[in-house]
Amino acid sequence: MNTNYKSILSKKWQLQVLLAIGLFFVLPAFAQPGKLDLSFGNGGVVSTNGDNTLSFGWAVAIQPDGKIVTVGRGGTRSFAVARYNPNGSLDISFGLNGIVLTSIGSVYDSAYGVAIQGDGKIVVAGTTHLANAGGYIFAVVRYNTNGSLDTSFNGTGIVTTSVGGYSSDFANSVALQTDGKIVVAGYGYNSSNADFALVRYKTDGSLDLSFNGGIVITPVGTSFDLASSVSIQPDGKIVAAGRAGSSPALVRYTTFGQLDTSFNGTGIVTTSFGNGFSGSIRGLAIQWDGKLVVAGRIANSSNHPAFAFARYYPNGKLDTSFGGTGKIIIPVGDNYGGYANSIAIQPDGKIVAAGKIDERVAVVRLNSNGSLDTTFNGNGIVSTPAAYNAAATVAIQADGKIVAAGGDDNEGIDFVMVRYQGGPFRVNGKIAFTSDRDGNMEIYVMNNDGTHQVRLTNNTDLDCLPTYSPDGRKIVFVNKKDSDVYIKVMNADGTNQTVVTPITSSSYLSVSPWHETRSLSWSPDGRKIVFDDAGVIVTINIDGSNRTNLTNNAGSDFSPAWSPDGSRILFVNTRNFGWHRLNTMNSDGSDVRALPWVDLSSDRSPEWSPTGSHITFVVEAEEGLPILYTADADGANRRIFDGTGWGSNHRKRPKWSPDGTKLVFHKWEYLGDDCEIYLKNMSGGGVTQLTNTTGHNFQPTWQQARIRQILPAQAETGSQR
Repeated sequence: MNTNYKSILSKKWQLQVLLAIGLFFVLPAFAQPGKLDLSFGNGGVVSTNGDNTLSFGWAVAIQPDGKIVTVGRGGTRSFAVARYNPNGSLDISFGLNGIVLTSIGSVYDSAYGVAIQGDGKIVVAGTTHLANAGGYIFAVVRYNTNGSLDTSFNGTGIVTTSVGGYSSDFANSVALQTDGKIVVAGYGYNSSNADFALVRYKTDGSLDLSFNGGIVITPVGTSFDLASSVSIQPDGKIVAAGRAGSSPALVRYTTFGQLDTSFNGTGIVTTSFGNGFSGSIRGLAIQWDGKLVVAGRIANSSNHPAFAFARYYPNGKLDTSFGGTGKIIIPVGDNYGGYANSIAIQPDGKIVAAGKIDERVAVVRLNSNGSLDTTFNGNGIVSTPAAYNAAATVAIQADGKIVAAGGDDNEGIDFVMVRYQGGPFRVNGKIAFTSDRDGNMEIYVMNNDGTHQVRLTNNTDLDCLPTYSPDGRKIVFVNKKDSDVYIKVMNADGTNQTVVTPITSSSYLSVSPWHETRSLSWSPDGRKIVFDDAGVIVTINIDGSNRTNLTNNAGSDFSPAWSPDGSRILFVNTRNFGWHRLNTMNSDGSDVRALPWVDLSSDRSPEWSPTGSHITFVVEAEEGLPILYTADADGANRRIFDGTGWGSNHRKRPKWSPDGTKLVFHKWEYLGDDCEIYLKNMSGGGVTQLTNTTGHNFQPTWQQARIRQILPAQAETGSQR
């Protein structure tokens, strides 16, 4: 047979396989997490010399279009910015063949931080040496999307600021506020030592005087204090991380530049890792739940450095659910040890840190509880030997791939990037929901942006409570036919509807946007479902066999939700004088534990986050309307997510997106009897209305689809191997 004909048949078969697996969405291919991404540069590595003009890449950012921006030092006296295409080649539409060099001073210039504005402009912060300033001072440069200087920024595209008064000021990090203001952090030298230094600029490059005069100097310890990283919380508060002398340090400021005394009482936290240890924070990231995660360098008395991590509650206290104490030391390397320079949080809550091990670029990935993620290169650690030896920065692409950038920290040559595989991840599929828009309660499905709304069921029965299977291929739902009520299962396209089990609970007969006490939930392996019937939690195989009652508690048990790892079931109980309280139990019904509860309120509609580290639920106080909350998996750290408890809007039935970045829920306006479905980012912003029709649209549920590896990946590029 002709080879080309074989190839055609092979590709046709591959396409059929992809379509059969895809149903409603396309599943990309992923190699093993932690392995080099061979589609990037030369075997996963990009090294850019720029005709001997580039020295070291200190910071990296990913644009929404997937292009990668790396900044650092050009030779000895220029800000250097390079932009790359997603495959690692230089983007020739940017500057001169993908590189821009900007000279500011006459002795020394280097960029240390970068951020991408919403309009695509690139903000770069660092340090310059100006003779007329007498030494080193902060410098900020803003570029247009093509690499030219943005002259709407201070008239030239460049701003310099002396902060410490003794001309030895270094800017190490930059962050953008939602209002476009620019926050730069580093240190300013006084007559005897250095202090944390923050500067806030308006969008035109002028100092923002509302920020405590525009320049804030904070003595943290009694010796050399420096801020290495800065981040903006969703509430606008500013967190700077670095070191105070030989101790890791965090400082939080209000939006007006004052120390935030709700943070550890003083606005300042320093952390000891034990006697004989010294170190610093070099990377800071803020989780969606407000917890602060830091990474850096810790060395023992023998000066053998190690990767160090810590996680803090929003009040500044160490989070002991992270590694048992809130602090983790990971010894690495054989000769010179290693340390972290940068940190990023994946959408699934895993923590990625980049730095060096011995003389190699290194990345460490932790699970959200602080344990090493053994799905990442087998042990949670990967290092890449080459002629360069350190990563200064790390970023996570939208597809989950991990980009570490740096160079040779001894020789100071070349911009270097290494890209690793990061998946598999969950992907956000479609959203199924209940609607009576056509006069009868049916199940519908739509894209997760609200487009292409299609009815799946079409009969005279009542259909409601759709819930996707873990692989996204099936939907279980409740069906009422005449006076009989059933749990049914169907394909995700609405075909092949079959009965799983009859149910007797009369509560299912009155399902409505305002009556949200029932739920269905799948086991993670897709073999069972859990539901409630007549106040009892029940499991059953999806084929209808082995129906088992799990609870026999005082009061009623309902609204069960199976944890992502399959070990626990979250549910609601009414034993507290009729108030609804959250509980968890083992999947066999043993070890029932009540979660923290606020008196004279009811907690309803609980749901796990995709990683199982958090929960979301509805709270309805004695006086007030239902609002959405999130909490840790054990019920601690309860936080309002959406709603005030007043007005006329009932928020109900929150469901996490598979990638962990959003919640979908329905909101019933009882004065106008309108109910629509909304989407909100876990970061606290970006509320989107997905439906807007007559009738009621409610009970949204997300397609819990996992990306799985599909080997024929070359089909999309046309290569044949």
